[in-house]
Amino acid sequence: MIFIYLLIAISTTFFIYSMSHDSLMYGDDLRFHLSRAYELSQNNGRFSYINTYTFGSLGNMITAFYPSFLLYPLAFFLWLSHNFVLSTYFFLFIINLGTLLIADYSFRRIFQNQQWYRLGAVSFSILYYFANYRMNNIYIRFDLGELLAQAFLPAVIGGLIVFLTSKNENRRINWLLVFGFTGVALSHLLSIILVVITLFVLLLIQFCHLIYQYQTGYIEESRLRDFVLTIAKNTGFLLLLTSITWLPLVSHMLVLHDTLTMSFDQGEVYKSLDIIDFIQRNIDGSYFYNGWLLLLLIVIPIFLLFNKKAPFWTRSLSFFSIMMVLVQTTILPVDKIIPLLSKKLQFSWRFNELYFILIIWLTCWFIFIYLPKNQFYQQYDWIKKPNFFYAVTALLFAFTSINVINHWYSVSTNYAATLSKPTSMRKKLDNHNLAQELSVQPYVLDYLPQRTKSVINDLKKHMVMSTKANHLSQVSHAEYTTKLTLESNEFIFNIEDNRQGDYLFIPIIAYNHDYRVTVNNQETDFEISQEHVPYIKNPTDKSIEIRIKYVPAWYDWLGQVIFLLTLIGTAFIYLEKTSKKPYRLIKNP
Repeated sequence: MIFIYLLIAISTTFFIYSMSHDSLMYGDDLRFHLSRAYELSQNNGRFSYINTYTFGSLGNMITAFYPSFLLYPLAFFLWLSHNFVLSTYFFLFIINLGTLLIADYSFRRIFQNQQWYRLGAVSFSILYYFANYRMNNIYIRFDLGELLAQAFLPAVIGGLIVFLTSKNENRRINWLLVFGFTGVALSHLLSIILVVITLFVLLLIQFCHLIYQYQTGYIEESRLRDFVLTIAKNTGFLLLLTSITWLPLVSHMLVLHDTLTMSFDQGEVYKSLDIIDFIQRNIDGSYFYNGWLLLLLIVIPIFLLFNKKAPFWTRSLSFFSIMMVLVQTTILPVDKIIPLLSKKLQFSWRFNELYFILIIWLTCWFIFIYLPKNQFYQQYDWIKKPNFFYAVTALLFAFTSINVINHWYSVSTNYAATLSKPTSMRKKLDNHNLAQELSVQPYVLDYLPQRTKSVINDLKKHMVMSTKANHLSQVSHAEYTTKLTLESNEFIFNIEDNRQGDYLFIPIIAYNHDYRVTVNNQETDFEISQEHVPYIKNPTDKSIEIRIKYVPAWYDWLGQVIFLLTLIGTAFIYLEKTSKKPYRLIKNP
């Protein structure tokens, strides 16, 4: 099967390469993620263009939401080859192959004792791989953060099912869940929020079900106690292992609590849809939707939800997957119920990320695991025959092929339209032009209010002064003769013709506690304006030397220390349990 997966990963990855002719369709999220990898390869992440110019110059918040750990392979390829195009396609190939292997292993790991588990694992892997929402993240949106997270989601769902199906937890660490959860946390923190919501809701449903079983005398109290202690043990372990990502995020959010109050203009694409419009967009295969195939397969979760003989965990997953459809529509509009999630983080359509994997998992479980051993269906001789399962698999693959061909046709049309009418935000660039683009042009999110956006654009060109404290809307712009150099961990501004003013705004730094500012060798505290831009009191000297040095904060190293100690401790525990002789750091005398 590895050969088949390798062939699929190569063909789908280089389908777009052959179409682009040694170029990349530069735009959308690719601009952002390539900039991240390029800065890592140049070792200048501390004074990042991205950190400075996204979220209204609020800085490292963007790094907190998009951890860079799993982008280091792409950064290494860039550093080694100096070729943006080949490095990007090779990294996409690694993600694609990893997605297939993780999906296959997760399904096999859960159902390895069942008759048709191998065929079910292959079907799940391929259906998941070719889902429209995932394909859109590769070919149209180029969202490497979400794409990396989706590679680990099968392990998360597999680990969750271990919790939901195990009759004797024994308070063990769920290693499949740990692997998947950590991978998502190191990729994309918006996806980990979705994962946390999913785990919380489904484990809460399971806990309530166990309480009901305990009250009716079906299980003993020890089973309920073991379930709670197992969840507590795994939660604590995951908090330690992922502290390297969530600790900086929480710390930044405490400092920058006003970040989430910024008013983002989301547009029509983020609003809840009428159910008819939602169905139409899935049939058309719009950017943020899963296509007609997965819309058709929702029949299986609906059937399982109302089938009292189905296992409880499948009914729970069916209920949750149906809810993830409804929250995207006006039937259960999440943008009205939880506006912080939907409007501030463009959340309603992101539920597709979990919806499509649950639908595919339930479909493959129903066909290849449930049907072969269900007594009701065993009365039909034609279900017992292998040809039935081969025919169903062929039918699923045929539908998938039609869906993929239709999707690739729309991708080709989209690319052709871009080539005929390129724009500044979406165009075709070869390696030489990509290098020029990424080295001089920072990426700026378009979700800022128009006034703030215009101010930030002005700040890119020159530093400004203001005679009004803590306010930037009435700034009188003034260009300076500046010399900007970067020495080690320090930015140096030399201003030769300083003009009189009360305040000097410094847009190059991120507003957090990780930077120390000295003006003419005197340490100076900086504050934040109403437009979220750092500023200092302007000195009266005509010549000014401003030094901005990165100083690691406590949360910057604490998360790394906890992460490393947890890894080391886990390795020793593993050696202790697997080695024939007890493993000791210090031998007994």
